[in-house]
Amino acid sequence: MTKVVLDVGSLSILAGIRETALLCDESGRVIGYFEPLEPPTGKGADGTQSPFSEEEIERFREQRSGRSLQDVLAALERLQ
Repeated sequence: MTKVVLDVGSLSILAGIRETALLCDESGRVIGYFEPLEPPTGKGADGTQSPFSEEEIERFREQRSGRSLQDVLAALERLQ
């Protein structure tokens, strides 16, 4: 990985970014992406917050239910 050292002006711009940002030159040409290291706040891009706690979200992730992909694909095949 290449390390880039930023000047104070660039660093102050990037310091306020809380989500993935597209980096462009003056002409609008994309030169890369910036991904901040701070953990997400739990809020969406529009400022809304999930009604579920982090513990509830983790419990939802651990639950295994529903149908397998094979079952879903087979059901779709029967519809054609």
